Amino acid sequence: MFEKLGDERFDDGDCGVISRRAIAESTGIPRENVRRIVKELIDEGRIVETPDGHVRQPSGYMEAPGVVEAVNSLVNGMVKTMQHLINMDVVQIR
Repeated sequence: MFEKLGDERFDDGDCGVISRRAIAESTGIPRENVRRIVKELIDEGRIVETPDGHVRQPSGYMEAPGVVEAVNSLVNGMVKTMQHLINMDVVQIR
């Protein structure tokens, strides 16, 4: 169903941007807490701020050691869960 990501390369176009407000609204975390967390992540180099004030993953993030393996693990877990739900007739494929 899903192919392994392997050595596939990602470019900046693959990284979405999001505002601090959107993070707060979608997670329910107070905006001031989001602001502090985002600042820490920027200071650590884990995310970068765009000129318009949004944040995104830095270039090359998806190629960092361990990221592809972690994504593969998450996707494999989702596939197993989906297969289980299909087998239980909770989800149907059209």
